[in-house]
Amino acid sequence: MRGIGLCLLAVFGLLVAAQARAGSAALLKCQSEADPDRRIDLCTQVIQSATPAGDDVALAYVNRAAAYLLKADCDRAAADYDAVLRIRPRTPEVPIARCSALNKAGRFAEADESCSAAIALRPDAAAYNDRCLARASIGQAEAAIADCNAALKLKPGMASAFANRAMAYSDAQQFDQAIADYDKALRLQPGYPDALFGRGYVYGTEGRYDLALRDYDAVVRQKPDWAFALLERCRTLIQVGRFADAVADCDKSIALEPGHAVSYESRGFAYLRDEDPAKALQDFDRALALDPQNPTALYGRGVTKSVLGDIAGAKRDGAAATSLMPDVGAFLNQIKLLP
Repeated sequence: MRGIGLCLLAVFGLLVAAQARAGSAALLKCQSEADPDRRIDLCTQVIQSATPAGDDVALAYVNRAAAYLLKADCDRAAADYDAVLRIRPRTPEVPIARCSALNKAGRFAEADESCSAAIALRPDAAAYNDRCLARASIGQAEAAIADCNAALKLKPGMASAFANRAMAYSDAQQFDQAIADYDKALRLQPGYPDALFGRGYVYGTEGRYDLALRDYDAVVRQKPDWAFALLERCRTLIQVGRFADAVADCDKSIALEPGHAVSYESRGFAYLRDEDPAKALQDFDRALALDPQNPTALYGRGVTKSVLGDIAGAKRDGAAATSLMPDVGAFLNQIKLLP
């Protein structure tokens, strides 16, 4: 994850080299302020006071975007990069930075377009790498692999490109290649949390739960507030029969991301496997309130209702689940979430 470094080094460096002037005291304050909220205020003052919009304003937008990224407000960061492009439309570093922000915001199709615009201006390893991530995230595994190959041709030691290519290989069910790429990423950048998480996910998909837990443990030690890592470790702990530990991880994940239906569903399976169907039912109900068309939560609730003696309710949930995903029962048995 390059995020802030890309904003302040690539874009900032390109513009400042030609245009920064000591006479712009307000801009210097905007650039030098470390506190993100204060930087946003100072840069906004520059943006609002300068007419017509010129290079000082472009630099203010760049610095405000970096502050928004520090606050994980990726949508506002992307909007500020849009504003920079209206002022300096042929600066390739700006669409790259915008692509990175859009990826972090989960707006992958827009990220693809932004990186493509940057590549059209100048082929760049960072642009290919971010487009690889965007395309892998929307299921275009083959195109993503080609982009990461291009990034690695330009920059062979790019750990994030190996990790992103590994994700694409994983989506394409090419698990050996995925693990090999995650291993390369971790040799280049030991302890790289995204690579550890991705490799753990592949190990879990292959049923190598001990190795998955090893990687998830390493991730959580580094990033104890990463809700998705806690969720995946919760599910893996269910699969190895450590139900109380699984509930503890799902509790933490829910506290961090209370609107994530899969966390409630996963805790429901932990309670179901631990022979506490009453609590399981509550969690499946919560999951389905957030995502009513979730076939695995519907099936899990159906099994729970059967355990509790509600046979009619169990049949209704089971029928609804299989109408959405015909092999849902076999799938849940295969990944060891059912009793």
